[in-house]
Amino acid sequence: MDNGKYLAAVGKETFDVEIKMSLTDGKILAGSINNPVETIERECEDAALTTCGDSKQHSIRRQIEVDLKP
Repeated sequence: MDNGKYLAAVGKETFDVEIKMSLTDGKILAGSINNPVETIERECEDAALTTCGDSKQHSIRRQIEVDLKP
């Protein structure tokens, strides 16, 4: 990091995707994506990550929806 410290982080990211298609012509009629990201981070004094502060949790959720308009 800019302050000479190190950031240790671990996380989990998943994607749930749903697509509705026309069986007659293959067009995508609608779709949705749900993308949650959960991380835990600690700021550490050394590169070995042995002297670290308290952990901080972060959550991000991306949600995208599309629909075919006539």
